Amino acid sequence: MGSHAAPARPEVTASHFPNYHPNPEHSVRYGTNWTEWDLIRSAKPRFPGQAQPKVPSWSYEDESRPEVMARKIAAADAHGVTTFVFYWYWYGTNRFLERGLEQGFLNASNSARL
Repeated sequence: MGSHAAPARPEVTASHFPNYHPNPEHSVRYGTNWTEWDLIRSAKPRFPGQAQPKVPSWSYEDESRPEVMARKIAAADAHGVTTFVFYWYWYGTNRFLERGLEQGFLNASNSARL
């Protein structure tokens, strides 16, 4: 019998669209402290029996907070996710939606897990 090496952990990537924290661009466009959560809170049923609005299990969290992102990292890692890919953009000379990565993920106590 030969020895068998354990298979390498597969790379599992999750896209993260960090629009669940207030940002100046949306405050100007949609109103002070607007986030994607406002869309979810205001969802209306579109057919009989559809339950809307949905309430997230962890409530309406701000992913630019390191403690919030630490919980997401722990859950992702526990379920086989190895990498988060963050969306962020440039508008003219301004970055947009970078706070989820820069303030939340990079400052989370367990960010090295992903």
